Amino acid sequence: MREDPKKLLPGLCDHNGLEPLYPIYQHGLMNGSAEQRELAAKGLGELVNHTSEAALKPYVVKITGPLIRIVGDRFPGTVKKAIVDTLKSLLLRGGVTLKPFLPQLQTTYVKCLADPSVAVRLKAAESLGTLVRLSARTDRKSVV
Repeated sequence: MREDPKKLLPGLCDHNGLEPLYPIYQHGLMNGSAEQRELAAKGLGELVNHTSEAALKPYVVKITGPLIRIVGDRFPGTVKKAIVDTLKSLLLRGGVTLKPFLPQLQTTYVKCLADPSVAVRLKAAESLGTLVRLSARTDRKSVV
């Protein structure tokens, strides 16, 4: 039997449930080799996918900012793809908390569309589509 990759884990959904794990992944993302950065980005993505929106809220800015900074650096496509994938997970799970990052995310995804790696370009296009849908939804809510 295969487990649901989007299943919420109770320990992560507790208040400050991410606190013991987040610093480890952030350190790897900011200071590691290319392989360590890729694994850290994937690890952060796993945390995001298995954490409730409420428990994730205090960490959205802490996670998103470094990911956006790192994706612009010169790293292999595997690192960028992992980062773009995690940013997409944040878009889907982060809710309204991510609204201040929408312009930066749009710029990031558009830049990734020109990446030499096909995998990065495809993930960026997919993520940009998600961003557009979420932006439109957010605008409608603010108008109503």
